[in-house]
Amino acid sequence: MSIVIREVKPVEIGMRCDECGEGMMKLDVTEFGAMVVPAVLPPVYRHKCDKCGAVKEFDTTYPRIIFENHGEFREPDMGDLAEIANSAARC
Repeated sequence: MSIVIREVKPVEIGMRCDECGEGMMKLDVTEFGAMVVPAVLPPVYRHKCDKCGAVKEFDTTYPRIIFENHGEFREPDMGDLAEIANSAARC
């Protein structure tokens, strides 16, 4: 086995509010953490509009980040290996 790398691009996925059409739905977080509707499987996450305050539940959290792949896997060069080692040391 060997380490291979490729470039990725982060992409944010949001959910626009159906009620006002302007705000974005954000995970409703309290001092106890994310508001999860109890006794529901799979979990349901309560969200609140950042403009009008409307509340809606989703089976995933918003906003969220996905990563798009750009290019093919390649063998890392010395600079890449140094960055990998530095990031591992920070963990």
